[in-house]
Amino acid sequence: MKRKIKILISFFGVIIYNIFKTDYLLRIIKIKISKNVKIKKTILFGNIVIKNMTKITDSQLTGQITIKSEITLNKSILYGTVLLNNKSTINSSELVGVQIIGTHTEITDSKLTHSIVIGDNVVLEGCILTGSITIGNNSKLINNGLVLSGNIEIGRFSTLNGPNLDIYAAINKVKIGNFCSIARNVAFQEYNHKLNRVSTYHFSSNIFHENHISDIYSNGDIIIENDVWIGTQCVILSGAHISTGAIVAANSVVTGFIPPYAIVAGSPAKILKYRFEENVINELLTLEWWNWDVEKIMRNKSFLLSKNIDTNLVVN
Repeated sequence: MKRKIKILISFFGVIIYNIFKTDYLLRIIKIKISKNVKIKKTILFGNIVIKNMTKITDSQLTGQITIKSEITLNKSILYGTVLLNNKSTINSSELVGVQIIGTHTEITDSKLTHSIVIGDNVVLEGCILTGSITIGNNSKLINNGLVLSGNIEIGRFSTLNGPNLDIYAAINKVKIGNFCSIARNVAFQEYNHKLNRVSTYHFSSNIFHENHISDIYSNGDIIIENDVWIGTQCVILSGAHISTGAIVAANSVVTGFIPPYAIVAGSPAKILKYRFEENVINELLTLEWWNWDVEKIMRNKSFLLSKNIDTNLVVN
């Protein structure tokens, strides 16, 4: 009964809004708006806190919403339990479910559903994210047409390029480390059709209306370590483990383990050569520069950009 009343209140509120064209509707009394906040043509419904220097236009906010200072929200929908941290910008997007958005983050033309945690200084352009997804600081998912579904973790400073980049995880996890570069038209497929039945067709879900999990199988997590470069048109299948520093050439299919700093190509991907000599590889793996904080990275520009790798150049 209470749910029906809330739906009716929301319905009549929209009618009132369309008739009177008020700048905003305060739907229940649990709404706190600080000074220097500008709100236009927006519907608010729920337990909502909006802090200083925020601008909201043509949007709908419903649920447990906390908007920190200096947020720009335009033509967007926030529904559920959502936290927007300082100085973030949300344009033409939907955030539905439990969402935590970091500072200085930009989200444009995207839809985020279920449980999403976005770090600081992240850029999302034209993304569809659904499931339990974590994206680390300073990462970018850009150029539109990116679809991520399932249990997915992306580290710091990684760049995923659209269009047509897909990551699907239904049984196990997909984990991408720090400083990875992934090109357009790449598919991560953590599960596949079952091969040991009469047919590979999804009978359970399509015919018998049962859970689709019984139609699929997985060889395990997909693990992409740090500083990995994956070229365009690649397919990464369940159980794949691409180690730190590896390069996957365009049009490759990865099904198993790729060692550190290997360059691989083909279907299935095979090792062509290694980027460095074994002693250099061991030095880099010991150094773990991809885990340095930003300040240390800035101090080590000479080392990171040097053509000749010399760990003596490292500044602590």
